[in-house]
Amino acid sequence: MKINFLAEIPLNRQEKESRKLFADTPDFSIHLRGDDYEFMAWGDPIFDDRFLHSLPLKRNIWFIAENLAGHYFFIFNDFKKNEIAFGTSPFSVPSVYYCVKGNSIILSDNVYTIARHHGFKSVSARFLIETLLFNYPLFNSSLVEGIFLLDSCSALVAGHSSYRIVRHTAPEEWFANDPVSWRKSIPVMTDIFLSAIEKYLPKEHYLTALTGGFDSRTLAAAGLFHGRTFSGYCFGSAMEGDLCIAAEISSKAEIPFTAVLLDGDYVRHDSLEAGKEFIVSSSGTGTFSRAHYIHAASLLGREARYLITGNFGSEVLRAVHSPGVMISPLLYQAFQARGPEQVMASLKRNPLIRFIAGDAVENELRRIEEDISGLPCFDQRYLGLGRNMQLYLFIFEETFRKYFGSEIAGQWNRLINRTPFLDRHFLKELLSTGLAGVHSRFMERLPGRRYKGQILYASVINRAAPQFGTYVTDKGYRPDDLLTLTGKARMLTGWLKKRVSGGMHSPADPMAVHEAWKHNRAWYESLPVGDDLFNKREIDQLRGPGFSNEKARLYSLIFAADYLRHL
Repeated sequence: MKINFLAEIPLNRQEKESRKLFADTPDFSIHLRGDDYEFMAWGDPIFDDRFLHSLPLKRNIWFIAENLAGHYFFIFNDFKKNEIAFGTSPFSVPSVYYCVKGNSIILSDNVYTIARHHGFKSVSARFLIETLLFNYPLFNSSLVEGIFLLDSCSALVAGHSSYRIVRHTAPEEWFANDPVSWRKSIPVMTDIFLSAIEKYLPKEHYLTALTGGFDSRTLAAAGLFHGRTFSGYCFGSAMEGDLCIAAEISSKAEIPFTAVLLDGDYVRHDSLEAGKEFIVSSSGTGTFSRAHYIHAASLLGREARYLITGNFGSEVLRAVHSPGVMISPLLYQAFQARGPEQVMASLKRNPLIRFIAGDAVENELRRIEEDISGLPCFDQRYLGLGRNMQLYLFIFEETFRKYFGSEIAGQWNRLINRTPFLDRHFLKELLSTGLAGVHSRFMERLPGRRYKGQILYASVINRAAPQFGTYVTDKGYRPDDLLTLTGKARMLTGWLKKRVSGGMHSPADPMAVHEAWKHNRAWYESLPVGDDLFNKREIDQLRGPGFSNEKARLYSLIFAADYLRHL
């Protein structure tokens, strides 16, 4: 299935043959045409007959976003209004890039595609700075100067010699002021989840992620509940940790299982090219440290067309409580700051800023401060929300599409990644209850107050495939332990032991990221470093064998910039 595309919408006239808008045409999953409209969707739109029958009557982007599930792009050509709407599914996973060139708007799924076809060569210093400090651009800047990321949860509507951005999904409207008690919500939400997930489970044989955690096990249990045929898979550098737990569960449940070993052969022969592909397919937002997603997709794509993953599950059900690759330390500081000025002061002191050329930093500070001022914690529109809700709004609108979206975009050439936890109906219902992480305290650190979302996992597993509740997770306890007082006592004992002993043993390099860096370091360090954007002297001093997420981010950006210059 071809999903990549390049389209051009003329602003000064309406093209009624929508296919003619595409210079690079994808494979359309839905194509409807009437006397006064044409609709196309591609990627992985999940729909039923009701959607097909109702769209000609509803005729708007809000109906599309509310009733078409999955990850997809769409175009709605309204002949009556002389307008064309171009957009994506809720939360903008996948994302659209666009630029205005003359009397046309150019759109694509990838920033390099536009740059290659239209001769863009200038790297955006703003993108580099924000991505280095925040792990991704805060809002809509892209790697390429003059090309923009379409606003999250929105569509671009072109017509009458102009265009506008129209928001079709407003996650903050789903945040309940008085959520239903999480204890009362468990039975109802269990039913809602099992009902909502069914449409994501293919009737054909598919693959489901299976790790040591809760979210993937819950999806596997739901697959059994709905009578689907699937195989489990997990990746890791050795048969321990997640991989060991997943293999044991599959064996006991008699589910076929594929182990994707990230061993020495992977490191030597695939990690470099897979890392480069991940960076390019993510439009420069991702890093080579996630090369294993490309490698796994190339292997798993031979077995099935669809992959069911637990992406977004922990993020919507558990309280976000610590910085990492998804939420950078500086972003956490921003949501705790008194104002944009305090964030800018921290930004200027951040040691990572030294890797960007001084002139480039000075030239971009004003635009970066504008982006920081647009964060939900400083935006006047969201002052009525609590601090944790403001953070979650940013996660829904920006983190999801830039972190998880990179993974999904990278895999799409080989297999379709479906993520049931991002189902619109399930999410709206969940966010009205105390089960959702959005209703926790900001930066909640007490495990006893964070585990409530896991109880929903346990309830679904208990209903759908009770045997899965008896197997120990990577947390050191069983899903069934969450449902009884004696089980919770065991959890408390395990948590205390973990505090004393330092936790359960896990592989030191589970995704072979460190080994891949050792093998590929010389190649990345040999990349030309442009003095106009990067501080070459500081980067030269960074060279060395030790791996860090900051190194992965920096050298991935250096590669992304170099790749653009050589298109």
